[in-house]
Amino acid sequence: MLEYISASEAEFSFCSILFLSSKNDDIDKILGMSCGQCKGMLTIGEFTLDKESSRIYKNGKEIDLTRSEFLLLSYLMENADKIIS
Repeated sequence: MLEYISASEAEFSFCSILFLSSKNDDIDKILGMSCGQCKGMLTIGEFTLDKESSRIYKNGKEIDLTRSEFLLLSYLMENADKIIS
C-alpha cells in the first residue's frame, strides 16, 4: 500500500489521503506519514523530523532533545542543501 501511495502522489497531488492502520509502533507511524511526504514530516538519512509534534526520531526511535537542540537540528535538516556558516 505504501508503494502505491508514493507512486500515485504526483498524479493525485490535489487531494488528501486518509491513512488508517492498526499498527502502533513509532516506526510504522513514521513510515506511514513519510510515504506521502506528509506536511510537517522531513526525513534525511536515518533522521525524521516531525515539526507538528516537535519530535525527532533516529531509526524510528525518538531522541530526547532540549528545545534549543530541537530548533537547531530542525534548522539544519530543513537547510541540508545549503551551506550554513
